[in-house]
Amino acid sequence: MTAKTNIQVLLTTMAMILPILISCGSESYPGLDYDQEINISNNENNNATEVQVFLEEQKFFETNPVKNDNTRGIGVFENEKDENGNETRPIEDEQKFTFHVFAFHNGVDETTDLTQSFFKTSGGQRDIEHRHCLVDGYDRLGMPAKLNTNRNKELVFQYDRYYTEHPKILNYSNKKEYIDRAYNFFVYHIDDSETMTERTADKIVHHIEIDGSQDIMCGTSPVLNDEYLNKHFIDIKNDLDDAEYSRILNTRGFSTYSARHGIYPIVPLEHKLARLKFFLYPGSADCKYVNVTRISVELPYKGEFIVAGRYAEDMALTWNDKKESDRKELWIRKDTKKTDSAGDITNDTKTEDKEDVHTEDTGNYNDPYFLGLKLPWEDSYTNMPWKERKREEAGTGLLIPAVGKCTLRIYFTCSLPGFDDKEERVYQYSLPTDDQKIDFKPNNLYNINIAIYGPQKIEVNSNIDSWLFGGDISIGGE
Repeated sequence: MTAKTNIQVLLTTMAMILPILISCGSESYPGLDYDQEINISNNENNNATEVQVFLEEQKFFETNPVKNDNTRGIGVFENEKDENGNETRPIEDEQKFTFHVFAFHNGVDETTDLTQSFFKTSGGQRDIEHRHCLVDGYDRLGMPAKLNTNRNKELVFQYDRYYTEHPKILNYSNKKEYIDRAYNFFVYHIDDSETMTERTADKIVHHIEIDGSQDIMCGTSPVLNDEYLNKHFIDIKNDLDDAEYSRILNTRGFSTYSARHGIYPIVPLEHKLARLKFFLYPGSADCKYVNVTRISVELPYKGEFIVAGRYAEDMALTWNDKKESDRKELWIRKDTKKTDSAGDITNDTKTEDKEDVHTEDTGNYNDPYFLGLKLPWEDSYTNMPWKERKREEAGTGLLIPAVGKCTLRIYFTCSLPGFDDKEERVYQYSLPTDDQKIDFKPNNLYNINIAIYGPQKIEVNSNIDSWLFGGDISIGGE
């Protein structure tokens, strides 16, 4: 009886930063000779082992696209569940997110050539036997995939992006000499970023530029060892005999043989950027004369993203910060959808629920960066700490490289006597602020709390929220 075994790759996203597990150690292929459980000849047969990709359900990994024509990127992955833990976002929102997948023979023997592709390229032949490449795309980005509509976290390869002569189902090689050939899987999401790609024998690099609206996530397949089996496939492990168990672990990676036993990679994903949200608080009665027009953060915006390599640990994102031209201002975009510090949409932070919050948008309707926010002052605020007063979220926030210090600029106009209410002024601050022991980290959310006192004083405070909650950064003080 012939057999068909699906290759499944699952992705997990963590509510914390987790180290990427890597494949290492010596490889059994081709030195060990095993008895074949299935009678495989040296030719391909019909026992196809299909490549499939899944996402493992995690509390944190939910999609909540920013519904805003002003954002270039689709938005961030964040929670959107009801009180019972059921998913509430529309399934069509999930479909907007595209992942890209590579899989290459692990690099333990230093012979894997990442210029080779299963899909025929202009400069080479197809690696049809998957000696080097198992999963690739016809373009430079890798195999695109989207979430399935049945909410089982399956990633469906987008084969319609390629020519019709290529197969609609991607399989492992069933040649006898490749049954134990192990592969590393690389999965990433890069949201509408300007990208140039460099592909060499040992790595694939995207040279990217961001504008503060795009999310970047990535992860690699973990080591296939006893710990991994105990965590994800304990029932299958218990059904293996000693020879099967040893053979699977000796490959040190995911192979045709492991897939035939229902063992596939579960890839943990993490955000590679830090997330900033900006909240305005009334600091004094003079705040009602201040119109916050724009907010920006200046920092590096050009990066090198290694999306695949000979080794799992090769996947990395670094930022260029050697020249002045490597930095620029990333601008907050205006948005009518507001969230609380934990990323959840709440009535008390929606602009439409705050009739006393005045938006000065006259003449700037088509400017995506114009905020035009004036905060009200109430008599009850007089003896109240400013962080206990009603706040207003400013714009959509930013997704930024976690590269140490950056420069925050708050632009405003003032309508007090003696001020030209058409003249835009600016306050400038270093983030994180010097008096706070906070370093921006990927996968963390930071609330930037801004107290508006008047034209002479603004205060900044930060708080890190989860994603991972990193803390508050406050500007101002009493």
